[in-house]
Amino acid sequence: MSTAPNVAQRVGSAPEFLEYMALAEAENRPPSAAPANVDPSIAQRDDPLDGGLLVERRFGRGSTADVLLVRREADGQRLVLKVAIDEIHGDRLRAEAELIASLHHQNIVHVVDTITVSGRAGMLMEWAGEQTLASLIHSPTPLSLDLVRRYGDELLDAVDYLEQKGVAHRDIKPDNIGVGAVGGNGRKRLVLFDFSLGRTPPENIQAGTRPRSISAARLSPSLNRVRLSLDRLGGWISWIGSARSPSSSWRGPCC
Repeated sequence: MSTAPNVAQRVGSAPEFLEYMALAEAENRPPSAAPANVDPSIAQRDDPLDGGLLVERRFGRGSTADVLLVRREADGQRLVLKVAIDEIHGDRLRAEAELIASLHHQNIVHVVDTITVSGRAGMLMEWAGEQTLASLIHSPTPLSLDLVRRYGDELLDAVDYLEQKGVAHRDIKPDNIGVGAVGGNGRKRLVLFDFSLGRTPPENIQAGTRPRSISAARLSPSLNRVRLSLDRLGGWISWIGSARSPSSSWRGPCC
């Protein structure tokens, strides 16, 4: 698929390729192969999970959790399930869920519920959209200047809100920003997710992406958080407009 003569038929990204793989596995799986309750660490498309959930897609595994797109059988709602890879990381995931639940902003992901899946801590969140900002930036169609301006305003508004709440995201980047539709008018908005570093003390500037300058690291914790958040965000907004990632020498600080 990646070398098809017709460019339009080629797979556009690694996540798209993995989705094709998941579809192929589901189509070739014997009907009796799916157990009643599958551990989320090995679950594939159409596998049932605890809590009346069915897997639609695997997003991947991080250092502390598995992330899957699921459908709730009770109402058919599509949600994102994030579940700790083991109970050692359960407290960290519960802290992240508590933090997100305290935030109420249209450009920040919402927690729907906290649950236990296969004996491990998990949380259900709204689905941030079919695309991430990273995949949108790399699509063949460039973003219009008006859209870049609107998305930049949304990100700045979200970061300003987080600063008012005293929360530092610490890992703002296009891969952690979904692009989802709002209501039924088709208008899309950015949704910031992955607050796994949100409880890290501001004094710990080594968490997340490291500061690009020593002077930034010498600021007081409160000023450090503001300076680093806006500095790093400025680099990513520039990337949105140019479709080029910051240079290898750019070491944006954590936010």
